Amino acid sequence: MPITDNKKLVFLHLPKTGGTSLHDLIVDGVGKKNTSPERFNRLHEMDAEKFNEYKFFSGHYDWQNTLNIPGPKEYITFIREPKSRLLSLYYFWRSHRWEVIKRGNLKGPEVAKSHSLLEFLRYNEDGIPGNINNIMVKSLGRTINAQFETFGQRKELLDLARENLGQFRFVGFLEAMDKSITQAMDIVGLPFDGTIPHARNSAQFGSAEDKVHEKVEKEPMTPEIEAEIERHTEWDQKLYQIALIDHWKTVPYHTPIDINIANQAYRSSLTKGWYNLEPRGIWMNETRSAKLDIRVEGPSRGYLIMDFTTFLPNPGMENELTVLLNGEQVETHKVDGPDGRDFKLVLNISEKDFGKVAGHLSFEFKASKAFRPADHVDSDDVRQLSFKLLGLQYV
Repeated sequence: MPITDNKKLVFLHLPKTGGTSLHDLIVDGVGKKNTSPERFNRLHEMDAEKFNEYKFFSGHYDWQNTLNIPGPKEYITFIREPKSRLLSLYYFWRSHRWEVIKRGNLKGPEVAKSHSLLEFLRYNEDGIPGNINNIMVKSLGRTINAQFETFGQRKELLDLARENLGQFRFVGFLEAMDKSITQAMDIVGLPFDGTIPHARNSAQFGSAEDKVHEKVEKEPMTPEIEAEIERHTEWDQKLYQIALIDHWKTVPYHTPIDINIANQAYRSSLTKGWYNLEPRGIWMNETRSAKLDIRVEGPSRGYLIMDFTTFLPNPGMENELTVLLNGEQVETHKVDGPDGRDFKLVLNISEKDFGKVAGHLSFEFKASKAFRPADHVDSDDVRQLSFKLLGLQYV
């Protein structure tokens, strides 16, 4: 997708997702004269004739604002694990020096600088909630000012965000930043030597050369803080899980665990309740309870994506899968009819989910029913089948 005169490139830059590095690389490639100077959500204020002067639009826009850009366009964006993104935003704002805040009348940094993390998360004035509460869903669904009070409004925006993301030529992930940027530069057709400018490296805040930011100490997490972060990111987490399923196209930065093939190396992980491993996954056995113990490499937080199918002989039948992690129920999924047989489960894994052994996750899967193929279809298979694990990956 090389940038051309008749198709513009739009980078919907969600704050604190690593997008500044990609922005700088693309600007270097297309030139500043071909880049719109509007970096904030004010495209509606631009003169109509100005749009034709630029090939590249990049800023903290929301979806609705980008619709002001006329003609054909291609979209790209970066997203990030929502809780990490919110914490990064707070500490980034808090790191601003007071003289910078006062000179620029920066309300977000002023509030962060003046309040503890918990106070900031509970702050209800100066437009702060609109800028931190489930901002990915709002920005990608419609507008950051969208109504977000009822379940129906939230579900509608989530569905719109997924639909809109489906129109993006590329969706990158900060968690795989180097690989995502490499792929993005290839897609937009610009030369790239592999050197990524880390424009806002917090490790450098407070240095003698940094006249904008100062070093800040991070607060210890408390149950109250975690609850507020959950409130502000609940729907963004849902969107992030969807994006992992729909758009994870870069090479995973964790070592993948893959049992899509008959690899006996993983047989020892399937500790109890399974039939024999097949070329395409493995069925739970007649006990309808199966256990899986895995070791993962990489950071102690991420997402576990599991692919399943189920055996439902007739359209009117249904089944339910319950997932337990270290003895605690974490997911329930009901399937019915032929359309729901293949499905994915995405589990948000945090450090507290690991067992006593580092990197160890212990799962138990429970099925509500099992069916014998020989009793329902033209088959000699007399096994009691419920759910089949096709593959899993930790990202």
